[in-house]
Amino acid sequence: MNATIETTVLVKQATENARNDWEKSFVSSCQEQLDKGRSMSPKQLNILQRIYDYSESQPAAPAVGPYSPMVSLL
Repeated sequence: MNATIETTVLVKQATENARNDWEKSFVSSCQEQLDKGRSMSPKQLNILQRIYDYSESQPAAPAVGPYSPMVSLL
């Protein structure tokens, strides 16, 4: 069984948004499962969606470095 496009996109987005080692490991495991032609369970999809949603709802990290005061002016 092939993964749907929506599931593949969700895994890619969650991969970019994973914040800690557990989330990174979980998303990696889901990607491996998709690569083997398996589908995600509803619970796995729910967790992937939460990883994606949480990251989307958080403000961008403040700029750090010698140019950070100037970045805030942009």
